[in-house]
Amino acid sequence: MTIKIDNEVNKISKNIIEWRRHIHTYPELGMELPKPAEFVAEKLSTWGIDVQTEIGISGVVGKIKGSESGPTIALRADMDALPMQETSNVPYRSKHQNIMHACGHDGHTAMLLGAAKVLSQNKEFNATIIDDSNNYSLLAIQGPKAIDYCQNFTNVDLNSMKNFSHSISTFANCNNILLSKTGYTGSGGLEIYIPNEYVVDIWDHLFEFNKNKTLMPIGLAARDTLRIEMGYCLY
Repeated sequence: MTIKIDNEVNKISKNIIEWRRHIHTYPELGMELPKPAEFVAEKLSTWGIDVQTEIGISGVVGKIKGSESGPTIALRADMDALPMQETSNVPYRSKHQNIMHACGHDGHTAMLLGAAKVLSQNKEFNATIIDDSNNYSLLAIQGPKAIDYCQNFTNVDLNSMKNFSHSISTFANCNNILLSKTGYTGSGGLEIYIPNEYVVDIWDHLFEFNKNKTLMPIGLAARDTLRIEMGYCLY
């Protein structure tokens, strides 16, 4: 049986958004995550999924067994938030003082719940999963001017892209580049997934355009910067 994943996900897209906003509203820190763990476990149980809780303190494991024998595949997401105050005025802003989801884990958890729901309802399938991550690099451009800067290299209207969305297009004269706004880079950031053979060309193009050196390469620990992990895709 072949699952038309896009169709299945589109049916529950509003639910995924609702789940993400609920998780965003009630963030928790570190390994002590009773509320998000309870929320996830309740959803999985509702869909008839075998659930184990309190794995490594607050971890939740849901097991979906297909109708055919085969290998076991693990899908995972983080649930913890960050120790910082949310200043937005969205209706689903954090209700917990000095704790907020600012790194996208609320979105990751909601998306994984969506995958679990789709898979739990479509157990009769054969699937081949290919790990292609070694053939791609992730370039992340962050900071308040990131989107305006990146707009110089693509015809995609980056300002109109919604968070947790992506577009495959031309970027810096290279074709079939995936541009993503997942929240990993924070407000205004852009993640760019690049076939390894294009990495040097795009890197050089960005800095040739940026001769005044307002764009600086730096390591993983920094924010409001440009960074690249050569040959390694973070997620």
